[in-house]
Amino acid sequence: MATSLLKLSSECIAKSVKMSPAVLRLVTDDTIPAAELAATLQKLVRETTKRSELRDELFLIVLRTTRCNDAPAAAARAWELLHLTAAVLAPSRDFLGFRRPNFANPQTADSGS
Repeated sequence: MATSLLKLSSECIAKSVKMSPAVLRLVTDDTIPAAELAATLQKLVRETTKRSELRDELFLIVLRTTRCNDAPAAAARAWELLHLTAAVLAPSRDFLGFRRPNFANPQTADSGS
């Protein structure tokens, strides 16, 4: 059963459950046309702009795709997606404090430090 990563309202949980497969597809499917990629990213940004509590959820979903990713191309796309997400959306201060080590030294992100 899919669920959100953070404690959210039931409406936001429903949105989060829909965001997760969209992000996973963006990372793993390298055949997505550029127009569809842009449209999906735009939809994710729109959802998190309307519901600010989903921003941290989106960051966690994207971060989850960067960890333990065996396919080098998918891992690179995951980090690119994280970069785009960070460039467009501002996570909460609580989230930045929690994930600062990964942003400061991405090489150790998979080692659990």
